[in-house]
Amino acid sequence: MKDLNIFINEKLKLDKNSEYKEKKVDDPTTWDEGDILVTSGGYNMVLIYFYKIIKKVGTKSFIVRQLKQKKVSGNGWQGECVPIENEFDQSEKEITVRINKYNSLKIEDHYARLWDGKPEHYDHLD
Repeated sequence: MKDLNIFINEKLKLDKNSEYKEKKVDDPTTWDEGDILVTSGGYNMVLIYFYKIIKKVGTKSFIVRQLKQKKVSGNGWQGECVPIENEFDQSEKEITVRINKYNSLKIEDHYARLWDGKPEHYDHLD
């Protein structure tokens, strides 16, 4: 039994120098190509924007493109929305964004985070 535990521990052990990092919502250094990001903004509304990472450039930059979204609940003014994964907003082009010195990523003045797959709340009422 002891040998089995040693074997399992050796197989599961992650080397500190390993390239493996668990993806974290607020840590852009763990994000990669194909990940979907979400930002929210608005002065007295909650506007949601989804972006897909098209390409990782080096260790500090990404090329992203805005995704279309669909409403999954609500009345059109308030509710929840999700991205349409491979449908890009044709009015928006690819943009390059860079991780800042605070280890965060801003897309058009809004902080981005890794989308967790759950619908996002929006509110278009002014």
